[in-house]
Amino acid sequence: LENIWTNNYTPSKLGYEDMKYLHKELLQCASSSPSVKLMFVGNTNSGKSTLLNCLMDLDEAIEPTKGINVKHNWVYSPKPSVNPGITFCPWDFSGKQIYSAAHQCFIAQKALYVLCWRTYEGEKGIQQLKEWLLAIKARANDAAVVIVGTHIDL
Repeated sequence: LENIWTNNYTPSKLGYEDMKYLHKELLQCASSSPSVKLMFVGNTNSGKSTLLNCLMDLDEAIEPTKGINVKHNWVYSPKPSVNPGITFCPWDFSGKQIYSAAHQCFIAQKALYVLCWRTYEGEKGIQQLKEWLLAIKARANDAAVVIVGTHIDL
């Protein structure tokens, strides 16, 4: 299981042991200090993986996420000599509708949600934002959500 951080999980391939392990990882992220579960959500092709890779300063090819892609922990410290920084536990959710039921199992109260949407979609994009916000509110009523508009250059 050492390579879990680079694996893509799809609901049809998740077994009971995989689910236990993923929940254990969620709990570890929640109890480590100071750490933040960072959940990237949004519809397909909204730029979630690209944004995450930019934040983590990764230069790797982006392929469509299948299920949930749990990345390795990432530490952000603007002044390492002053403080150790914040450890982020990033989870990249696929935006495909087929995975939405499985995603509900992993929405957690103590997480920061980054909700990405394509700005050029207008009202349709706003409606999709509402759907994601309702899904998050149903499971994590008090969770913080940051809405990020992507594809502004299109």
